Amino acid sequence: MTTKAQLENLQKLCDQFKEDIEAVITQMGQDSDLDELVKLERKFDFYTKKLNKYEEKLNFLKNQSDSSDSPNTKHTIVQKLSKINFCTPKEIVNYILKDFLGKKGGLALFLLQNTSLMRGDLCVAEIQYRLSSNSYGRFKYCPIDPLLRPDISDERSLLNAIADYFKPIEPDPNEQKYAQKIIEKIVESVQGGSIIFFDFSNWDSITDTDNDNDYQLLSWFIKNFCKPLKEKHQDICKSYSWVKFLLFISLSSTISESYNELSWFCDSVDNFCNNVNDFESLKIPELPLSNWEETDIDDWLQEVYGLSKLESKKIAQKIYRLSNHGIPVTVCSKLEKSLAKLVKA
Repeated sequence: MTTKAQLENLQKLCDQFKEDIEAVITQMGQDSDLDELVKLERKFDFYTKKLNKYEEKLNFLKNQSDSSDSPNTKHTIVQKLSKINFCTPKEIVNYILKDFLGKKGGLALFLLQNTSLMRGDLCVAEIQYRLSSNSYGRFKYCPIDPLLRPDISDERSLLNAIADYFKPIEPDPNEQKYAQKIIEKIVESVQGGSIIFFDFSNWDSITDTDNDNDYQLLSWFIKNFCKPLKEKHQDICKSYSWVKFLLFISLSSTISESYNELSWFCDSVDNFCNNVNDFESLKIPELPLSNWEETDIDDWLQEVYGLSKLESKKIAQKIYRLSNHGIPVTVCSKLEKSLAKLVKA
């Protein structure tokens, strides 16, 4: 049986190794002696291996129920569903990060729509995981969901939600000055290779569908937060390379006509930028989400769960048929039920 004390002790160990890794990274940036750098690289490798070991054990224990020695199969399946097929969105993000931000770094925004039906949350989670895995501990994830924070309804409450990740920040009665304080705190927190990842989910749940406050608030946010943050990055890149500010904005429903009329919206990455000189980071390209093909499900079952070709094809055909030709939210639901009977996580 997993005890609370076990989880707390493992979490403390993980936190300690994260601090050790951050300390080593800081030293590596300050020390130019070759022999010392070799020693620091060895320390980095040692702490990273230890962190991975204890995080794996911690995650395993978290997935255990208090009455069973086996992990929560359903939870494990959900974690792996992001691997099915989000190739196009990932290619767009990689294209922008590599070809347009690159070593200089910068700010980029991305929009996803109809995420409830198309499981856009899994898409963002997969992108976040890939980036954090290669960030050497310099990745800060800032999820903001109005469904979990119903107090978010206007400029100030939105800024409060962001400020919670960069405490302490003294609020200012003026929203623009308050935004500037938060930006300054963000800038103070970065170093070479830092990635600040804002995940704004269910943005269209901020207000009732009867008014247009959600896109008006987004316009204000781009003008008064994203634009000044982009301008501040010009100062950052004088001292640090590879610093990136990424903002993913997800709408649970389909996009309204109001969004299409706004100057920052871009419905196609082809219309977003044609070359490096044309890149405009305050434009928001849409990351397209589509139904999954039967072959996507089949390949995933073989690769992730190691099923035989015959067994995976049989399940994939059934899931695809029952999910109205691969609607992601239905595929996920059907897979959870089918695999829970076949797979012991």
